[in-house]
Formats: sequence, structure tokens, C-alpha cells
Amino acid sequence: MHSLCDLSSLGSIRIDVKDIEEDTAAPEAISAIATSVSLSDSQIWDFEFDFEDPCHPGILPFEAIRPLFGFQYLQILALANLPPPSFDDAMLSELAQSFSDLRKLKLHWITRPQDDATHINITFWGFTSLLRHCIELCELEMAVDAIVPAGPVTFPQLDILVNEARHTHLRSWTVFDSRLCEGDVEDVFHVLSRLTPNLRDIILADHKDGSMGTEAVHDSAANWKKVDELLEQCRMGSQLN
Repeated sequence: MHSLCDLSSLGSIRIDVKDIEEDTAAPEAISAIATSVSLSDSQIWDFEFDFEDPCHPGILPFEAIRPLFGFQYLQILALANLPPPSFDDAMLSELAQSFSDLRKLKLHWITRPQDDATHINITFWGFTSLLRHCIELCELEMAVDAIVPAGPVTFPQLDILVNEARHTHLRSWTVFDSRLCEGDVEDVFHVLSRLTPNLRDIILADHKDGSMGTEAVHDSAANWKKVDELLEQCRMGSQLN
């Protein structure tokens, strides 16, 4: 790890995690890398961390990634196949404020139907907060729970946050198995049309191991497609005007 101190041109780091035998292994690896980078002249712009093998819950808590907050030049952050539980809105907001120059963000947790702890803890409040702080973000891969009521505010109250935000550059959003009810489609469309005028693609990733069950996943996917269609109609209307 000390050899990193000599790599002043280092810009990208990818870690594939497998065969973890101790709960502290992943946090210790991140801490060691962050320390080594801080002692060098490296300007890390890309950091990717992927759990290749299933791990038990809690093996990578939010506190474990705080050492990365010193990577002030970071533009790409990918934390993939993470064991549950997911981050919550407050954690996502803290992450966003630490990486305001992000262009691409991937946060993906493994979900298991038999374990309620895998439920996504990020709501639309956290999503809105993320985009308020990371206006350069172009590509997002992250599930949210868009069910109302969710988080500390309801959709109408999100207007305050949206009004405080500048138009973002988000163009692509992979929603994974984000929960969305039919009754909330109009509210989600309303927020996205104002906050993300450049959004072109809402991508529905197929995760058969989702925590919601087959019927709920199908219903949510159909509702996200309705949001995508409304956004497309809105874009076409703007072009005509």
C-alpha cells in the first residue's frame, strides 16, 4: 500500500472484494488506500468498489467510506453489490456535499426477499438533496423508495428543495427496483421535470433477487415507464414551443 505514495499520476482506483473473512477487512482497505493517497500527489477522479461475493449485512457501514471524502477531484464513484443495509437520506446528502464535482454515481445494494433490512432507505428527499449538491451529475445508478409518505417530507413539500436547486445535468438514471406507486407518478414527474430537464433515460434494471416481490417489481416498473413517457411528452412540448 505504501507504493501508492510514489504514483503521482494515479487517477483511477478499482477494488474487487472477494473471500472476506473478517468484518473489518473492507473498511480497513478503504482507510489504508485513502491514507496512502493523501500522502501522495495523486488526484483521484475515479473510485470503484465492487463486492464480487455475497457478504453478510453491515460489513461496509457508511462510516467506512468517510475516508474517501478527501478525494476532492472525484468525478466517478461506484459502490456496487453492497451488502445491506442501504444508506439513508442524511448519509446520501453528506456524500453529495463531499463530492460536489461528481459526474457519475453508482450505489447498488444486494437485496434479498427474506430480509427486511435490505429495504432501500433512500427516498425522493435524498435524491433531490443529491442533485442539489451535485449539479454536474450526468449519470446515476441508484434505487430510491418513491412511496408517499416517505422521508421527512411529502412530495408537495419537496417544492421548497426543488426551488432552491439549479437545473442539473442528469441525463441517465438507472432506478433498479425503486418502489413507485401509480398514485405518485404525477408527483414524481412534476419533480423530475423541474429538477432534471436534461433527463433522457430512465433505465429499469431487471433484478430478480429484488426485495419487493415479483408483482411489486412489475407494478413499479410500469409506473416508472409512465413517468418516462410523461417526461418525453414534456420535452416534445417544449421543442414545439
